[in-house]
Amino acid sequence: MHVRNTSARLNERYLYFAQRVSDAMPQLNLTPKGTDMPNSYLDFNATAPVRPEVIEAMNLAMADPGNASSIHSFGRGARALVEDARANVAKLIGAKPEWVIFCGSGTEADNQVLRCCPAETVLISAIEHDAVRFARTDSRKIQVTKNGLVDLD
Repeated sequence: MHVRNTSARLNERYLYFAQRVSDAMPQLNLTPKGTDMPNSYLDFNATAPVRPEVIEAMNLAMADPGNASSIHSFGRGARALVEDARANVAKLIGAKPEWVIFCGSGTEADNQVLRCCPAETVLISAIEHDAVRFARTDSRKIQVTKNGLVDLD
């Protein structure tokens, strides 16, 4: 009886969470055909579903050729799109556009930040992703509590 009740509670929590995710981001609702059980994609470690408006903006940007680092007209057009995106992101997060750096991956972003810091300022929790843990060999590992919080003792 206890197992059944626990299972029912977990299922109820899952359904509640899945519905909240589906309401917040409808493109994440991946309900299998022929079922009424909602499935939500929650494995965001390597990939994440892309919002339809982002796909539309990407398609528009990729319709015209151009390397944003080139000085010809195609390159200048691509550079204008990148700088416009940078300004929009900066405005969204309340930053200066020059503070916004676009990276090709989370690992590239981790390396860019962690490799520019002096060694004595880099403290890395013991439960960080490998991309963070192995970005530097001279960092200091900090243990965490059973709840995953940094152990300050």
